[in-house]
Amino acid sequence: MSCKHLDEFVLDAAGIEAYKAVHANLISPWTPAGLERKSRASICMFNAGSTSKNSSCSGRSASRLHACLHCIHVACISSNSGHHSRSHSSQGLNHRDVHSRENEHPLSVELNHGNVYCSGRSIHI
Repeated sequence: MSCKHLDEFVLDAAGIEAYKAVHANLISPWTPAGLERKSRASICMFNAGSTSKNSSCSGRSASRLHACLHCIHVACISSNSGHHSRSHSSQGLNHRDVHSRENEHPLSVELNHGNVYCSGRSIHI
């Protein structure tokens, strides 16, 4: 199953290279340096630079982390409810989806298994 965003993304060689880079560095690194890089990058960036702790996300969330395939922003699927979001229309969405909507970046890849998601829809490749 696919979507128009993924179809367009895979036609662009840069899209394939972005997925390969995320996969090699954040999903399946095997060198000590790669594992260290993954460890440092495996944190939800949703509240980066914010002093607010109103989110249910603790940064190194137990929720699955996703990397945006458009800009490599890492975000979790923790709920944003009860949090003063950057956009009123974002309330109740998870951190991955808030990033997707606010930046028009529909595609992300889940960092545990490499599944690609489009605005909350799972696409197994």
